[in-house]
Parts: sequence; C-alpha cells; structure tokens
Amino acid sequence: MRYTKEELWKLRTNLPMKYILKYLQVEYKEVEKYIRFMCPNCKEIRAAINPKNNLSHCFACKQNFNNIDLLIQEGYNFRKAVKILKNLFREYEKKDY
Repeated sequence: MRYTKEELWKLRTNLPMKYILKYLQVEYKEVEKYIRFMCPNCKEIRAAINPKNNLSHCFACKQNFNNIDLLIQEGYNFRKAVKILKNLFREYEKKDY
C-alpha cells in the first residue's frame, strides 16, 4: 500500500506527538510550553517536542524524530507505524483534545 505525501505529512504534523507518547506509555513532562521525555535512541531524558512543528529533538544524542520515526524507533515497521498513526488520528479527530 502506498501513502500520499499529504497523508504522511498530516500524520507527522497534525497529530500531536504528545498523543503518540501516551499511546506508547512514555512518561513526559510539560515545562514552559515544551514537552520533555526520554529519548528512545539514547534513553536520556533530554528529548523535547517543538510545539511549532510537532518535531522532537534529543539534546543528548542530537537525534530528531517525527511521529513515524518515534514509532519506528520503538520497534514498529513503517507500515505498522502508519497504520497505528491513522487509527490514533481518527481517535484524535473525534476528541476535543
């Protein structure tokens, strides 16, 4: 199955990464409009989500993550990650999050 650029962009950008962290049961803290959490790559608690673009960056290992990357880093393959994000996005659209 192929996905359009627009569909993938929507899943990476319009679904708040905080929602993915909750799905993965990753603990996080909200500090000064930024969400900080443990980096799935280096396991340091130095990753933060930029609220302007919904991307995260680890200040320890310098790794960047979007929603798809985060799920892949947690062991899902690309297709499974996109399927999970599509389901989460449907839930997210139904809720007043």
